[in-house]
Amino acid sequence: MDQRTPEVRVTDVDDTEIKSHPLQNNIPPKPNKNPDNSLDDFLRSNLNQHPCGRNKSFLTLGCLWRLLPATRVQEHLEKLFREAQKASYTPLKSNCNHYLDLICLIDQPTDNSPETGRRTYIRLFATLILADKGSDVFKFIDSGISDETLPISEDNKPPCMQGWEKLRYFDDFNRWQWRMKVPYLRYGEHRQFDAQVVLPYIPKPNCEDNNRLGVQIPFTPFKEAGGQGEVSSVAIHSECHNFYDIPDLALQLPGREGPFALKRLIGSSPAKVEQEFRKELYMLKTFNGMVHPHIVSILTSFRHGSSYYLLFPCAVFDLAKYFEERAPTDRTKTARWVSKQCLGLMEAVHKIHFPPKLDTLQPEDKLFGRHGDIKAENVLVFISHEGEENLVLSDFGLGSMHHDQSKSNIPNREISATPGFRPPECDMENGKISRSFDVWTLGCLFLDLLTWLLGGEDLRSEFDRTRMTPYIDGRDTDIYFEIVATEGKSNEPGYIVKEQVTNWIDEMHRHENCTKFVHEFLDIIEKRMLIVETNVMKRARTGELKEILKTFHDRCQSPDAEADYLYSNPRRSALVIRTLPIAKGPLNENAMRSITRSGIKLRKVTGTTEKAEPAQD
Repeated sequence: MDQRTPEVRVTDVDDTEIKSHPLQNNIPPKPNKNPDNSLDDFLRSNLNQHPCGRNKSFLTLGCLWRLLPATRVQEHLEKLFREAQKASYTPLKSNCNHYLDLICLIDQPTDNSPETGRRTYIRLFATLILADKGSDVFKFIDSGISDETLPISEDNKPPCMQGWEKLRYFDDFNRWQWRMKVPYLRYGEHRQFDAQVVLPYIPKPNCEDNNRLGVQIPFTPFKEAGGQGEVSSVAIHSECHNFYDIPDLALQLPGREGPFALKRLIGSSPAKVEQEFRKELYMLKTFNGMVHPHIVSILTSFRHGSSYYLLFPCAVFDLAKYFEERAPTDRTKTARWVSKQCLGLMEAVHKIHFPPKLDTLQPEDKLFGRHGDIKAENVLVFISHEGEENLVLSDFGLGSMHHDQSKSNIPNREISATPGFRPPECDMENGKISRSFDVWTLGCLFLDLLTWLLGGEDLRSEFDRTRMTPYIDGRDTDIYFEIVATEGKSNEPGYIVKEQVTNWIDEMHRHENCTKFVHEFLDIIEKRMLIVETNVMKRARTGELKEILKTFHDRCQSPDAEADYLYSNPRRSALVIRTLPIAKGPLNENAMRSITRSGIKLRKVTGTTEKAEPAQD
């Protein structure tokens, strides 16, 4: 696998696109049944439909080559040549064959390269035909105007437009030039598009092309809003991108036309949106599927008008939906799959925490990462080329990069942590968000996965309900920790893992489907990941956890695992005594304000205490 991160190039609207693709070559244009029909009507009848309606329908360069062969163009060009002469314009070339050769290139590109290698005029010709100014094509070409000149703005009209007596001619020309020159999207580029640019979306992917993986991914246009953005499902014309030509990316794509996932960033102000866009884009460029297969690959990014967009392969499900749709019927096979996927996710997070080539950099140049929003909704399910379902980390909206000296110095008040998986340091005074933030959220995710492994979605949903307890703001939440009052006159706040969570882990150990693999995994989650950090107790780092999970995975894959490591062996002990200390420390301003507003009284607990102290790694 190529480990290089693609270079980000900023360009204006592209002048070229792939001429055609074999899937499209065999699709004939709609016949011109009436020979007296105008070329205008013929082009209109063959427009590619756009999901936003007729006013956005378009033609690609490849479509124009196929719709306008030399034989068809010649017939109409001769008529237009005579009309131009009647209108008192004498073309510089006395024979219209010169213009025919320019419009219908003899050496049209035959491969998928987005570069034609020479100037083209076919888009200009089609635009003038559709604007009812076809006879002016000679004037435009004689003035040096070609496809590369488009778009032409109203403020910069060339002399050959000055004689247009009706405003509607320019309005029509302006409308059609955008629809004849849709952009070509390249992997790894960031683009800036005028608001008038027509993006090459089509209503739905080609069904036959969409079945490459042997699994039909249903295309249902959707729009889901989250805290940082709005995600839509889109299909893109196969001639208008090169994503399928990148071998490692093609494995994540169901077909050349998608579907794709398009994220539009939203925020409280344009400046905030741009800031969040640049941060997420940097994270996605630094950590993507080229770096590790369990990290989502960003395909391209662009600004369209005033909105910022990120484009990704479209997954079959996210993990939350996967829990609902899939049942662990073959538990041995599913356990092996879970061990592999958890190892992959841990390796991916380790790559984020310790980026590639870090050891070759000077200390001042070393940048460390954090995901910051690991949850089931941000873990996507993709189908591999071999038909295997793979879990992939996505959505770096809360992630960031930071130097070694400052990687733990991000104030917790700035972190919009995932409510259910938020770690305790989000509510601590002077709490800092470090890489151990991701270790806590991974522990929550893995506990969810193991619960699903033992009892499917019914058991996992029961775990969600069991964790629902009043939070400091008075609302019931399913977070994994509890803020309590400790002993003493001041009743200073303390932080513990919820008893509902520790009791659930005990129940999992006693579950009839529990195996040695699950026992050992649960122990790691409880004793090394779901830790309220103190001056003594710290969560494990991803490097250590990665090695532990690799051992789990290797044992799960062994030939005799079904008779031992993956054999049901529930624990019979009913009593588990824990002596974990209470992490004691003041709340931050936001947490104190929540308690004041809700009037809630913290539950008093007794036991040994240690100073609450999030990791400074």
